[in-house]
Amino acid sequence: MKKYVKIRYNKKEIEKIRNEFKKTIATLLVSSFSFVAALLWRDAIQESLKPIIEAGGNAIIFKYYVALLVSAITVIVTFLITKYVYPVEKR
Repeated sequence: MKKYVKIRYNKKEIEKIRNEFKKTIATLLVSSFSFVAALLWRDAIQESLKPIIEAGGNAIIFKYYVALLVSAITVIVTFLITKYVYPVEKR
């Protein structure tokens, strides 16, 4: 006969686990939608820049400038969202 070990959790532990699960699911969903949005923006930016790149000039340098600009904007927006979602706890 198999014996099973019962694990007892108090209400605080259960609530903590539930909250962590919700945060994890929320992060997964936001990441998924962000990835799809990034792909759509990539296509939109490429189509917008196509006439400029085809007009001449050094296309690869222009692409690097655009990539750096988009990366900088992404870092700033991520910082602002993180600051809003996870505010610093008062000590």
